[in-house]
Amino acid sequence: MDFFQHECRVVPFPVDRQLFFIRETARCLSRKNGHTADRFWKMTCNRLYGQLQIKGVEQRQILLEIDRFAHAVHRELQRAAWAEWNSKNPGGAA
Repeated sequence: MDFFQHECRVVPFPVDRQLFFIRETARCLSRKNGHTADRFWKMTCNRLYGQLQIKGVEQRQILLEIDRFAHAVHRELQRAAWAEWNSKNPGGAA
């Protein structure tokens, strides 16, 4: 039997579903500005890239995961900003 002849593929848990990681990244990013925010974002993406690479994920899939992560963080930033605005501006009749 050729058990070792088969190719395997690593499928990590999707990064865009890791809510704690996304929310923590968005929270940290929202407290930074300019160059500091850029540096934090690049460091976070580079770290994620390295972690996925160590797990054996293919280059194409890594880039896709980072893109999905970026969109998830952006959505979280929008959600948090809306929630903050909404809490300060309650709706209703005047």
